[in-house]
Amino acid sequence: MRRLFFLIILTSTLFVKAQNIEITPMGGYSFIGSINFYEGELDIKDNTSYGIKIGFSPLENSVLEFSYQGNVSNAVWNPYRYTGGVNRDNDFEMSNNYFIINIQQERMLTNEKFYGFGSFGMGMAYMHPLEVNLSDVYSFSLNFELGIKYFITDRIGIRLQGGMQMPLYFQGFGFFVGLGSGGASTGLSLNSGAYFVQGGFSGGLIFKIGK
Repeated sequence: MRRLFFLIILTSTLFVKAQNIEITPMGGYSFIGSINFYEGELDIKDNTSYGIKIGFSPLENSVLEFSYQGNVSNAVWNPYRYTGGVNRDNDFEMSNNYFIINIQQERMLTNEKFYGFGSFGMGMAYMHPLEVNLSDVYSFSLNFELGIKYFITDRIGIRLQGGMQMPLYFQGFGFFVGLGSGGASTGLSLNSGAYFVQGGFSGGLIFKIGK
């Protein structure tokens, strides 16, 4: 987390010095998936997503970008066996949030208004169960994106993309402590290296400011 904090500070400093900044409010749809535990499966339903991206170009054809993406999805706990505690059905809403720093490479396609891009990033995933007494979860996350940008004017453009986020979990990491009737002792146990992949499609309007 210290390295991530340092990267955020460095990125913020570069943003301040940047002459051209792109701000892009985003909306889309996410395909989330499930997480397998020793005790059962947590199925997180697909839903709409929202977010914002702020980027600038320190080098030609390169963009350093801060990205936030969030959604609220229904999560269904399916236990493998019924013995009390976590081994009972649960159905609750969960807020999924991603704070990512991306490195993006752009290429002009047909003219100076039309660009293709690919991005790789890393940051933090934050999952917050709603309306139930469960613990929040913080995790390191990877991010991948492919898309296009089309500029209608010098200041306004359209961005369309597909991407995926990959929050990573490791053996011994506590997840949703308190799930079930047994309190903190009934937290879930993850398989070693367990993870899920959240994919989706999104789009937004680009607003370019600066010189």
